[in-house]
Amino acid sequence: KTAYEIVDCDWSSDVCSSDLCAGGQYLSGGIYYPCVMVSINGTDWTQISLSASSDRIYSIACANGVFVAGGNSKIYYSADGLTWTASASTPPTSVIGLAYGNGKWVGLCNLFPSGGSFYPATSSDNGVTWTFGSDLGYAAKDLTYWNGVFVAKIGRAHV
Repeated sequence: KTAYEIVDCDWSSDVCSSDLCAGGQYLSGGIYYPCVMVSINGTDWTQISLSASSDRIYSIACANGVFVAGGNSKIYYSADGLTWTASASTPPTSVIGLAYGNGKWVGLCNLFPSGGSFYPATSSDNGVTWTFGSDLGYAAKDLTYWNGVFVAKIGRAHV
């Protein structure tokens, strides 16, 4: 049994960005709404507002007992998926990918949806603070941690 499972989203494309099941909870972010949607059964959903933000949520991940969500101007973290706190660190661009592995969180900051820039982000304190790298010059689209390596999808290729 895996720690998480990807699930399909039945909503229109303007409502959800990424879904996953972790610890019995399903989570989804709102691309055009500043919220996280939470469900315990995948059918009935509760909208959780992210403070007074108008931030769109492009990615959500969970690991190491914490949930992390990335938007177009902030990164949020939560211990329970219900109460969210904005990190004091401001990403240089939209955070469209998040993954956890080897004791740290890695974020993929990119000019969504057109791409063109890829700024790596790292956090070793469960998303509370982040360090951002410089533009690597690639249009990365997604991020995962697999077999001891962080893998970013760049265009149609994987590196």
